[in-house]
Amino acid sequence: MLQGISMRKIVLFFVVILASCFAPANQSSKPIVLVTIPPYAYFVEQIAGDTVATEIFVPAGANPHTYEPTPKQVEKFAQAKIWFRLGDPIEQKILPFLRERQVKDVTLSKDLSLLTGTHTCGDHVHEAKDLHVWLDPHLALKQIRKISEELSLILPEHKKLFEQNTLELAQKLQALDQEIQTKLRSYEGITLMVSHPALGYYCKRYGFHQLSIECEGKDPLPQQVAHVVKEAEEKDVKLIFIEPQYNNKGAALIAEKLDLPIYQIDPYALDYFDMMNTLSKSIVNYYGHQE
Repeated sequence: MLQGISMRKIVLFFVVILASCFAPANQSSKPIVLVTIPPYAYFVEQIAGDTVATEIFVPAGANPHTYEPTPKQVEKFAQAKIWFRLGDPIEQKILPFLRERQVKDVTLSKDLSLLTGTHTCGDHVHEAKDLHVWLDPHLALKQIRKISEELSLILPEHKKLFEQNTLELAQKLQALDQEIQTKLRSYEGITLMVSHPALGYYCKRYGFHQLSIECEGKDPLPQQVAHVVKEAEEKDVKLIFIEPQYNNKGAALIAEKLDLPIYQIDPYALDYFDMMNTLSKSIVNYYGHQE
């Protein structure tokens, strides 16, 4: 009996050892690539395929300007070989720690011509660099090439795969850009009202104007609502775009005052092409019916 118990303990011991040796190895065998927001996870996955595992700093549905990861998440991020980030202030909270852990960080907004977002809030004007650069396919193209170059440096054995996948992704981005230009050409000059000013680069690329309801990251005060309503009437705004990551009470109030339809879009969605097509189709579907 004692020998039987000892043997079972020995067998169980070796089973635990084997499980602890092999299971984590399979889970962590792929290099981890960290990105700040979901669209860049999509780009990495399109370029790298199954050669890497991606981690997203700000998960889908979370406010990318206020989100704070848990210590456990940060520890996981520290296992990454590289972090493709935007240069947003929120990234600074964990940047020193990740650098201490030898995570290479690449700022994808660097060397791009950034817009300065200007928002009138009551009697003063607020300015800040606009980092929603992925919403212009032309700028997204520059960024995927940078992603490919950096991945090739850390994983040179997959360089040919990265280059081929990048070429295919670049062709898809160019086709998307051309398709959107064709669809939206007849609507150039319109003003798009948004709950959060995420469409600056999209508007610049396709000839629109952006009017933001949000004031310095917050819902507008009553006097600011009056100002936005007046500007919307002057610019003949026809619809309002809201985003799921933000408080949209101000947008709902203005929509009610002006009797405007509300469309929900998600600029931070994982599927980049679906998101861009949905946004463009929303404009065509509404303004096309107004002609």
